[in-house]
Formats: sequence, structure tokens, C-alpha cells
Amino acid sequence: MLKRPILIILLGYITGIIIGLYCKNSMALFVVIAVLLYIILKDYTLKVKRYYKVFCLKKAVIVFIISMVISNVITIKQNYSYENKYKNIGEAEFIAIIESAPKLKKYYTQYKIKIESINKDKIYNNTSLYLNLKGNLNIKYGTIISFRGEFIAPEVQRNFKGFNYKEYLKSIGIYGTIKADNVKEIGTKDLGIIKKLANNASIKIKETIKEHLQNEDNRNLLLGILIGDDNELSKSVKEDFQNSSLSHILAVSGMHVSFVIMFVTVALSKLNSPKKISRTICISFLVFFIFLTGETPSVKRACIMAILQLVAQLIYRKSDTITNLSVSLLLILIANPFSIMDISLILSFSATCGIIFFYDTIFTFVNRKINSNSNKVITKVNEIVSISISAQILIFPLSMILFNTISLTFLFSNLLISTFIGLIIILGFISIIIPQEFLFKILEILLNILLKTADMFSKISISHISVITPSLSTVFSYYLIIFVFTYLHLTRKKAVKRQIEKKILTIVDKFKSLIWIYKKMLIIILIIILSLIQLIKLIPHDLKIHFIDVGQGDACLIVTPKNKTILIDGGGSKNNEEFDVGKSTLFPYLLDRKITKIDYMMISHFDVDHCQALLYVLERMKVENIIIGKQFEICENYKEFVRLAKNKKITIHMVEAEQKINIEKDISFNILWPNSEEIVRDNSINNNSLVCKLIYKNFSMLFTGDIEEIAEKKILQEYNNTNILKSTILKVAHHGSKSSSQEEFIKEVQPQIALIRGGKKQ
Repeated sequence: MLKRPILIILLGYITGIIIGLYCKNSMALFVVIAVLLYIILKDYTLKVKRYYKVFCLKKAVIVFIISMVISNVITIKQNYSYENKYKNIGEAEFIAIIESAPKLKKYYTQYKIKIESINKDKIYNNTSLYLNLKGNLNIKYGTIISFRGEFIAPEVQRNFKGFNYKEYLKSIGIYGTIKADNVKEIGTKDLGIIKKLANNASIKIKETIKEHLQNEDNRNLLLGILIGDDNELSKSVKEDFQNSSLSHILAVSGMHVSFVIMFVTVALSKLNSPKKISRTICISFLVFFIFLTGETPSVKRACIMAILQLVAQLIYRKSDTITNLSVSLLLILIANPFSIMDISLILSFSATCGIIFFYDTIFTFVNRKINSNSNKVITKVNEIVSISISAQILIFPLSMILFNTISLTFLFSNLLISTFIGLIIILGFISIIIPQEFLFKILEILLNILLKTADMFSKISISHISVITPSLSTVFSYYLIIFVFTYLHLTRKKAVKRQIEKKILTIVDKFKSLIWIYKKMLIIILIIILSLIQLIKLIPHDLKIHFIDVGQGDACLIVTPKNKTILIDGGGSKNNEEFDVGKSTLFPYLLDRKITKIDYMMISHFDVDHCQALLYVLERMKVENIIIGKQFEICENYKEFVRLAKNKKITIHMVEAEQKINIEKDISFNILWPNSEEIVRDNSINNNSLVCKLIYKNFSMLFTGDIEEIAEKKILQEYNNTNILKSTILKVAHHGSKSSSQEEFIKEVQPQIALIRGGKKQ
């Protein structure tokens, strides 16, 4: 019998999903081939048969393969549905059911809807979409609506390692978004008693909190803590919690569930309820709590694990934490295999695994060092510290990959808030059930302290240190080191050491003769691989030019053969003040490219959509040189750049026509514009843009900023019939605007490729 069959099934299921997602291959063919090979080799030789049977007849391997094939087929089938079901849907007639409370956005109200039919076609039923409606509407949960709208396919990843909205929507079971101006309510539908009660309870909680808490940040923070609804929490507060490593407070998880169980258990014990009935009610309440908190992966994981533990107590069986964790993740992935890409699921399960595997070791180690057995307060502090460190061990590289940050203050921030976060949760639920003004006044004080704590730690620079995205080999090495240290710790216990060594020796004994047969072949393959790696290293790098999607704006990163970095413009946002292109797009992109220093930052001109994002990079990354064209109009963006450069002691090189910038051997920039003798006073910021030509061996590229027809004519007067403008690639001026790129100018440049940078639908 397998010791933990669910764990084996889970590992197989995850492997099948990953192969389906990233390899796009079906494992069914692999199994057919394996069976055919077994039949062919069955009577070939007794030796081959013996080793093949050792491999194939292991129960764990068989269970693993079956689970892998099932999940692989499901993943490929569902992925095909996501890719093709709404492929040709544009504007259409929809009938759908509202299955969420409204989320108020800046320009629209968003609902999650379940489709009944599109253009009377039932093939789309039971698929979920987001509905964006103009205005602040309040359509009730379970309402059947009819409307005409336009389906919008979700955006895919547009930058290297950038955010993929389509994959995110898959992870939460959403096919896309519909935009509509108005809807018609045509009836109601019962979506289930538990969902209905949970929705009503959620509305009641929000109304109660809104009625009794005066401060808006406190209201929204309490909603986030109690039911994980942080949709209306301000961006600045969310950033404070993220930067201070306290984001987990806003994601309902194990800590919240433990308080819920304690609250229900204590309440029922006061009513002298028998233990079996109390545990059964607890299970029912936890199922209800999953729907109340929006069915997020973290709360599903915590509730399922708690339910399994309670069930074990009901049937007098020993609860196994690893099995419980495996069951919870398996159920989530069966419901939606794309949940494996959900960041909250990844972090929640990683933190839980860290606590399971490392908590006892760390607690014992710290306890031994400080000898805290006689002091309950120190023991409690040790528990909190050990939990925080245990969770961070597995999360640490994930934070670097997902957020490009690490924190050196997470222990202190978590230790501080742990003293009163439990009180906030308990008082919060009591206040909702029995609203009392004095309880809400206490909550106001505690929430203010929590907000100030998050704000204080977010301002400490070492709370959120920016780091480059680590490579997969680095992450693998990190986890391998953790595994080795864990193994070394386990082998200190003689009984465990003997068990591990016995298993290893048994496996080696079974396969040692087979290994000996292929020993020479393995050595030859290893030598070939190492030789190829060395040969690849000897191949010289070439010039790399990356155009970065920054929406309506320009941004270009150049990496030279000797790894010097040149950043030309950075984009910016003119109309959306809530979105910082530098923070959310450009800076993460540079970190994903493993860039920590900019050798040359070149700014074509100081329009927002060319320079705003560079301000963020300039503040947070080392910049050696700033190159700008001679300025004929001083604007606020220019003043800000000068101020930042002065503070960071960076030299600004102001250039003009006929100057040359040598980067390294075979690489230089020829400055062609502006010319101090030919000042363009009409729209001077655009028309005096820095125009430069990158030259690399036989390749050249012309960067033109936002010059318009008047500047193009003056440049032509200067360089006409000289071949100086002739370039392999032309970065088309002013985002392809009709005010630029006159026919005479294009003919003089003679580009093989012309690139236009612009935002979507611009």
C-alpha cells in the first residue's frame, strides 16, 4: 500500500497540468507508446524485462502516470476551450446571470456573470465573464439580465516576462470581458442556498461596517481583513501593506480560519453543545466561509485543511497534515487546473509547506538558543518568529520572481502586528453580529495602529529592496540547498538516517548493473554537453535592441556586445494618473532583463509619454550618464530631471548636431538634431527632439523622437543627398502621426524596416 497516495496523485496531476500548459503536448500518446514498448520488450530478454518491470510495476509510478495523463487531457481540453470558444464573438446579444456583488471602478461598474446564451446559442452557457457597465449600478445577485454588448478578449503578455491578463483570468475561471451601456432585468435564478446566504451576509457585513466606521481606509481595511474584500482599499494603503510584507493580512488564510473555528467552538461550548455536533457545525460554517470570502485559493486551502482535520476527529482517525494539504490543492486544481498559475495560491501553499517542513526545526533551534521554556511571552514570540521564518524560506525566491523585491524587516513587522491582529478579527466578527459603538471605537483605534504600522515599515528602505529576477537555475539551486540542509538535519536522528540510507541502497542495488552498462555512454554525453556549453560561451554576443511596450509612448533598451546598457526614452502616462508606467512596467522590465545599471540614459525630449517613467528608474537604479539634446524650451519635466540628476551626482551631457558619442568598439551614436543654428520655435519641445543614428558595423538605426514636418524639412536641408540619414531601421517619428514622416524624409532614410510605437487603438 502507498503511504500517501493523495500526494502521489497530486504530484502526477501537477506534472500533467504543467506539460499541458507549457509543452502543449498530450501525455496520452506517451502512455500508448509505453504500453507498446512493454509488449515489444516483454519477451526480448529477461534482463531488460526485469529492469522494465521494476520501473513499471511500482504502484507509485503507475498512480503518478495515470493522474498525470488525466490532468494533462483535462488541461489541454480546457485550454482549447479558452482559446477558441469566444474567438469569433464581437458584438452580440447576451443573456446572463449576475453571480457577484458590484465592484465600483473609476468609469464603470464590474460584475462577474455566468452566460446562459449568446445570440440564443446555448453552447456558451456556464462560462463566466466580466461585465463592465457604464455608471454606478446595483443589480442584485442572481438576477437574469439581457443586453447587447461587445466581447473583449483579454490582453496577453506584451513585454518580456510581463503581466499576462489572459492567463490571470484563466486562473480564476474567466473567459474575458464584455462592455455594455445598459442591461434589461428579465428574471431571477437561484444559484444555491449557500451562495445566496453568503452573498446576503457579505452585503450585510459591508453595510454594518460602513454604518459604524467613519474613516474610509479603516472601513475598507476591516473588510479586507475579515472577508478578503480589498477592492475599495486605496492604492497607497495596498502599497504600504505590500512594502511592509503585510499583504497576507488582506488575504484570508489559515490565521483567519483558526480564529473562525475558535470563535464558533467557544460560542457552541457556551451552549453546552456536544463535541460531534460542534465539529459538524464548524464544518458547515467553514463551507459557508469559503463562499463568504469569495472562494479565493488561500481561503479554500485553509478551510479544506481545517475541514479534513475536523472530519478526522469525527471518525476518530489521525489527521495527516501533508495529506490534508495535498487534498486541498488537488480539489482546487480539479475544479480549475489553471489555478496553478494563481499567485495567491502559489504563495499560500508555499508558505504552508514552509511551516509544515521547517517550523519544528526552527522553533527548537531558537528555543534552545534563548532557553525560553520558563517564559510564556518569549515562547509566544518564538512561535511567531519561527512561523514567519518558516513561511519565508520557500516564499523568498518566489517574491524575487513575482515582485522583484525582498524584505529584511518582515520579522519585525509581522511580530508587531501579531500582537493585535487576532483581536481585530475577533472584535470585527463580534461587532458585525452584535453591533456596539464601543466595540467599533476600539476597532478604529486598532485599525489606525495597523495602518500606521504598515506605513512606518513601508518607508524603511530595507523593507522592500528591489532585486533582479533570478534565473530558474538559481531558484533550483536555492531549493536544492534547502533540501540538502533538511536532509542533513534529518540524518542527525539515527533512526531516520537508517531508513533513508536503506531506501537509497535498495534503489541503487536494483539499478546498479543497469547504471554500469550505460556508464560509458553517460560519461560521453556529459563531456559533449560540457564542451557545447564552453563553445557557446566563446560565441561573441551581438547587439540587442528591445522595444518596450509602455502604451502610448516610446521606450527602447539597447544592450551592447560588452553588456553596456542604453535606455532611450521610457514612456509615461498622460491620462491615467493612477497608473505609473515607470513603477509598473519599465522598472520591472529592466529587472526581468537582469539589468541593475543604466550606462546611458538618452531622452529624446521632455514630453510625458517619453520621459515620465524614466524619473522612477532614475530614482531607483544606478545611472552613469544622461544624454539630452540642447533645450530651447524649459519645462517642468526637464527641471525635475535636472534636480534628480544633481541629487544623485549624475552628469547630464547636452548634445547637438555633428557630435558623436562613442559607446564601445564598433558602436556609436551620431547626433543629427537639434542644430543650435536652426531652432524650431513652432512646437519646440517636439520639433527639437534629439535625433540620433545608432551605428554598429554595417547596421544602423535612426531614432527620431517626436519631430514633425517642419523639423524633418530642416534636417533634410542639412543632410539631403549625403547618405547620412540612410538607416537599416527607422524609428518612425511622433508615433506614426500624420504630422510627421513626410515622403521626402522617408525616401532619404531608405529604411528596410520602419517601427511605429503607439498605444492600443492609438
